[in-house]
Amino acid sequence: MALASAIKQHAFDAGFDLVGIASPSALKDLEFLPEWLRKGYAGEMHYLADPRREDPRQVLPTVKSIICVGLIYNTPYPYSTDFAEGSGPPATAEHRRAWVSRYAWGRDYHKVMREKLERLRTCVEGSGAGV
Repeated sequence: MALASAIKQHAFDAGFDLVGIASPSALKDLEFLPEWLRKGYAGEMHYLADPRREDPRQVLPTVKSIICVGLIYNTPYPYSTDFAEGSGPPATAEHRRAWVSRYAWGRDYHKVMREKLERLRTCVEGSGAGV
């Protein structure tokens, strides 16, 4: 258990807000996936139909545990931005507000996550033999 606690602390030190460690067994929660995909709920995210997503051991047969991390990407930026075009009268209320997703306000979250994951990976690999 000391290793799990150390890994969780490394994740927090790397800047993650949430961390958990789970068994790599096939997820019962994904039993709904084939029907969900058949109904078209995945939209254009075709990668969700890859059967390897249902059991991580199909990707890495030697996996012992899965480290799950989460990052709250709320930013100090405003929740929306008002804009008006030209110098004429203000746009109508329905046309002057644009909603922008929270993850889109700051740096590309893919890059932010990758940097933090690399930092965590380095720490985990240094935790001992076989880790």
